[in-house]
Amino acid sequence: MAYSSLFSVIYDEQHPIGNIGRGSHYSVLSCAQWNDRFMQPQVTGNAEIQKLAVIWDEDHDERIIPILETAYTQCLIAPVKFVGERKGHLSVIVDSDFWKYCNNKREFTQAWEKLAGSVGDDWWSCEVQPESEAIESSIIHPGGDKMIVYLKNIDNLWSLGIAPYKAPYRAPVTRHAGELDPQI
Repeated sequence: MAYSSLFSVIYDEQHPIGNIGRGSHYSVLSCAQWNDRFMQPQVTGNAEIQKLAVIWDEDHDERIIPILETAYTQCLIAPVKFVGERKGHLSVIVDSDFWKYCNNKREFTQAWEKLAGSVGDDWWSCEVQPESEAIESSIIHPGGDKMIVYLKNIDNLWSLGIAPYKAPYRAPVTRHAGELDPQI
C-alpha cells in the first residue's frame, strides 16, 4: 500500500497481529535522508536511507502520514525510529544518542508539538522521547516491558535508523545478440 509519495512502504501490517496493546500493528517506511541521526548534513553529501516504524493502534489512523511528510520537509525525521498515534496522542521515539547530545531538545519537541496540533480539524497532544526512556511512552497501551520487547523486535528485524544506500542488484539484460545492457 502506498501511503505517501515521500516514503516507501517496505512492510505493512493492515490489522493487529498478536496481543500487544489495543490492536497494535506496524508499518516500516523508508526515505532518502541527507542528514545524519544528529540532524547534521551527511559528511559525504550523499543521501542515505532511513527506515522508521509507524506503530498503529486499532483504528489505523492514516492522518499520521501528512504529519510525517511535513516533518520530513522540515528536516525533523532523521533521529526518528518510531512514531505512532493512539487516542489523539502522537508519540515520537528518537535515537537515544541524538537525545543525549541534542542541544535543542525543547525546539525539537516544540516543532513536533506544532505538527501534532495541526491534524485537520483535530488537535493531538505529543511526546518526544529517546528509545532509552520509551518504557514510559504511550505509543502502545499498556506500555511496559512487553511494549519495549515489541519495539526492540521491530528494530532488530528492520534495522531502523539511517544506513548507507545500497543499489539493488540488477542482472544484465541482453539487448542484441552478444551485447549487454549497460548498468545504471
